Amino acid sequence: MPGVKLDVLYNGDVDQILVDLVAENWERLCVHFGETVFERLNGKVDSQRRTASEQRRRVMSALATVASRYPAIAEMLRHEADTDATLRQDRHFLLWAKEENRGDEGVLRALVAKLGDMAHRRQDQVLDSLLDRDSWNVSDEAFKAILYEDAIGARQGVIYASEKLAAYTQLFPADSLSIAALRGLESWFRADRATRVRRDWDDTLAIALGAAEPQDLPAIVTRAHTRMRIGMSDLYLSMFTKPLVRRLRVDVDAVEAFRAALSNPMGIREDSPIFADPWDPIADARPNLQPLQRTYLFAVVLRQAGALSQQDRTAATGVLASASPDAVVHNPFTNHEGPLCLAVLDLAAH
Repeated sequence: MPGVKLDVLYNGDVDQILVDLVAENWERLCVHFGETVFERLNGKVDSQRRTASEQRRRVMSALATVASRYPAIAEMLRHEADTDATLRQDRHFLLWAKEENRGDEGVLRALVAKLGDMAHRRQDQVLDSLLDRDSWNVSDEAFKAILYEDAIGARQGVIYASEKLAAYTQLFPADSLSIAALRGLESWFRADRATRVRRDWDDTLAIALGAAEPQDLPAIVTRAHTRMRIGMSDLYLSMFTKPLVRRLRVDVDAVEAFRAALSNPMGIREDSPIFADPWDPIADARPNLQPLQRTYLFAVVLRQAGALSQQDRTAATGVLASASPDAVVHNPFTNHEGPLCLAVLDLAAH
């Protein structure tokens, strides 16, 4: 039996155009195919390995991504969720339920529970929703309590790095728990490599970029960016760029630190132990290009955060335009690496 798949291969997201078409024509599809509509929308191979209830839930999950625009689909989802507890824990369903329930505490708890339970690309959408603080009708106290769970170990003073702690730090950077998380991260970087327990990139970057002193951010960003350039998958880039842009959009002092770094790229404060490895193969190969590469990085970071003034743009492009034709820079937001002369044209055009 021929059929179509509503999800996109590999990343687990849905084909938004196809799902929109299905939602728009749902009644006609049901009339034409009857109960086999769920089998038809699972593809030939997937329909053979899934039970009828799994096929149905898969379709409902996909339709939840557009339910806010189709009242009939929303009503069907409400009815379906009454009898399907598994659907009520589905990522797409919960993101829709957040809108449906005006960001209440119950949905917040359910979404927080999803952190760490899925692949990075899927978790990213959940994290973005959690960090959109204004979209939640939950007090700071309740929000903290939900994220606080599991962050503190049985031994007093032991803080476990986790997706919850990373979100907590970005939302409440001045809180004592966030400061303690930052201090713990700094201690980890100071420790002997042989004695370190494993840490993940996502919570390390989120804590560092979310809670570090504004004056330390340019150095941390420069160091982390170097590591991104020397062979890491572009799947990691959003772990770097998202918490950085979030910080700059809410912290005026952080913006000022990058503006100061833009005018004096080699004078940034280097005190933080975070990513403070002296080995930098890119800078070591062409030390004369390091000021230009830093200037470009700081300028593109400010631009992405909507904080690059015309005056700073003009000053930065003036400096960069004098670069050697063979200078190469990397844009962490596009993962494009190429000649600085072309990057300057792009920077000047926006």
